[in-house]
This record gives sequence, structure tokens and C-alpha cells, in this order.
Amino acid sequence: MIPALRISDALRGFVFHELKGPNLACARRGGPSSRGFGSVSFWKDALIQRQDRVTQVWRDGAHLGAVGSARILGGPKAWEIDYLYLCGSNPLLHLQEEIYPALLDNLVQSARERGAERVFLRCSSGSEVAGIAQRAGFFHYFNEVLLEGNAQVEGNALPGAGCGVVEVPGGNDNTDAGIVRDRFPQDTHGLFQLFSAATPQQVRVGLGFTLDQWRDSQESCRGLEWVAAHTDRLTGWAALWAYHGESHCEVMIHPDHPELLPVMVSRVLAQPGPQKWLVPDYQETTRDLLLRKGFRETAEYGISAKTVATQKFSYSMAAVEA
Repeated sequence: MIPALRISDALRGFVFHELKGPNLACARRGGPSSRGFGSVSFWKDALIQRQDRVTQVWRDGAHLGAVGSARILGGPKAWEIDYLYLCGSNPLLHLQEEIYPALLDNLVQSARERGAERVFLRCSSGSEVAGIAQRAGFFHYFNEVLLEGNAQVEGNALPGAGCGVVEVPGGNDNTDAGIVRDRFPQDTHGLFQLFSAATPQQVRVGLGFTLDQWRDSQESCRGLEWVAAHTDRLTGWAALWAYHGESHCEVMIHPDHPELLPVMVSRVLAQPGPQKWLVPDYQETTRDLLLRKGFRETAEYGISAKTVATQKFSYSMAAVEA
């Protein structure tokens, strides 16, 4: 039986620790996390009634078996499953091939009722969740590697690397590759064009082929962003996000301007302190550069998504609009 999440489930989670495992959904917000079931952050998100989240639970009688929760990303058409707890010690293990995919599928359909067209799931590579998600209709698009290390201001760091405008060295054609400056709000369309040029087609199918689809899949976060501008287009982008006191970094470079990569990476590394970089598997040059700078690989994640084509309703599950 799969009823709605109740306050009593929170009490059971705290008192009886029925779901002892980690969070199997590695959401971008807050960085990759293994927060266990019953964490304050989960209950804060799951039990507060609001329009940007849905939560579901499976119970075998009075016992908890699985819990999942999804939230809006950058816009109402793109959602992410950011909490997923599965009970591996449940005696009814033979039900997992039916119940767990159903839990994911109904999370997707509940999000669909709120306007979602795509629902993302990010999990550790090789996790049991990958197979469960595939049976629920999710399609794997790409992997990301997490690299961790300490950023140090290098002797050849760019002048004024913390802010402002910096000229970029010319490429092989001896013309200016552009300038590096802070990102402006009006750069959104240019960033989408850069994304389209720098990202494989299969990944764009998942993250968004149109400006609206891509924008909905990008979460707005506080941090620092820089772009490299060349004539009338953007040729590079880098960002440093602050998540619960941790710095998470990303970079994107136009394939026609590979000379920008060390420039943009140096801009981010000029911000001292521990950093975590999420590097897609199609950015091998970025990964190699960070490894040479002393960063180390600590995890790998698979990014999957399910596109909602038709709306379904299941009488075996009830969503909590939390």
C-alpha cells in the first residue's frame, strides 16, 4: 500500500530508524549528499506545504519501505528528484522491481500535474537506483565526475581575477579571443548559444533543445559567474556557487576557443579555499587540467531524465504536495 506521507512517518523515521540508508538521489542543490533518512533538511522540505514540491511514501502496513521527493528546478517544466530512500532490509524484497519503479513513476506523474515536462534524477554511477530508474522509464544522458581540491592563487593568476574585466590572449590566428567579465542578466541568450555549441546533441536532448527548456533546467543559485565575450557572442563561462559553506564550480568553453579553458579555470581558482568541480564526461580536457592542478576524483554520477508524454493516474499512490 502506498498512501500519502504523514507526520507519523517523520516520527517513525526519527524513533525507529526504519530507513537507515543514505539519500540515493544526489541533487545538485547542496552538492552531492548522503544525508540519511530523518535528516532535518529532508523533513523541512517534505512536510512544509508548498507548490514546488511533491513527496510520496510506500509503506508495508505500518513499516516504511521507500520515500521519494521531487522539486522544481529553474522553471515549472523541469523538476528534479532530490530525495530517494529505499529500504534494502525490507522482508518483501521481491516487490522492489514493482514498487520502486512505481514510486519513481508516480513522482514523475505528480510533478506532471504541476506542469513538469521533464524530471531529472542524479545518482551515483553503479548505484542500484540506475537500474530502477531505467525500469521506470528514465533515460541516461551523461555522467559527471566530482573533483575536489584546494584552490590557491597562482603566481600567474590573471590580474583582477576576483572581479571586473580581463583581456584574454589571442588564439592561433593572432586575433583577440575576447574579454572575461562578470556575467550580466542579458547574457542568458548568449549562454544558451554557448551551451548549444559546446554540448553534445544527446545531452542537449536531455537538458533542453530550446531556450525555455534549457532555462528551466538551470537552477538559480547565489555565487560568482564570469563570461568570455568575443565580438557578438560568448565563448566561455565559469561559475562558483556557494552551497552550505562549500564552493561548487563549473566551466563551459566554446569548441572554437580551447585557449580560453585555462583562463576561465584560473579565474575560478583565484577564489581561495576548498572547491568541488562537477565536470561532465564530455569535458575531458577540463578534467585533465584540474587533475594536473592537484584536484582528485572523489565520485562519479549519472544524470537521467524522464520526459512526460501522457498524464497517468495511479490509485495505489497518493502524492503529498509538500
